[in-house]
Amino acid sequence: MNTYPKTSILSKPTGADLIPLGTLGYFRTRNRWQIYELVLTEFKNSGITQADLARRLGKRPEVISRLLGAPGNWGLDTVSDLLFATSGATVVHYVTYPLDLPTRNYTQPEWLNNDNYEWVTANQVDRQQPIQSQMDKQAKAAGFPVTPRQKDEDNPGAVKSVHSAADSGLA
Repeated sequence: MNTYPKTSILSKPTGADLIPLGTLGYFRTRNRWQIYELVLTEFKNSGITQADLARRLGKRPEVISRLLGAPGNWGLDTVSDLLFATSGATVVHYVTYPLDLPTRNYTQPEWLNNDNYEWVTANQVDRQQPIQSQMDKQAKAAGFPVTPRQKDEDNPGAVKSVHSAADSGLA
């Protein structure tokens, strides 16, 4: 039983209540990163250089380098200029309501879906056998000679070599 209320830091604005600065900051940063990713992806796909973009916009190369180096508090004109000068693109404007979406249930990573579950389980390492035997299999597959091993009675999880000191050239 949980003794704490399940609340989200982010909540939709209601009435005339003050919106917490953390919520505003989250959405500002989120939008900044989305626009930055959009501009940067368009720039990378265009194949032009930063110097070419600087010439197209009539700006110094260091200004373009600063703009493309990290997300910033760009104005709408800057976004429009960068996109159009890069590839002739413009931004499509629409509104979404992310807080109205159902909460995500992160019980597994997104890449582990039903389509590749069988592949992942088939390629998992068998943790029941000692690590050395897995290394022996890899060495054998690569064509290296492998010394036979037996279980160590003092430490059941470990393995020890069967050969003697005379075999190693130390005797």
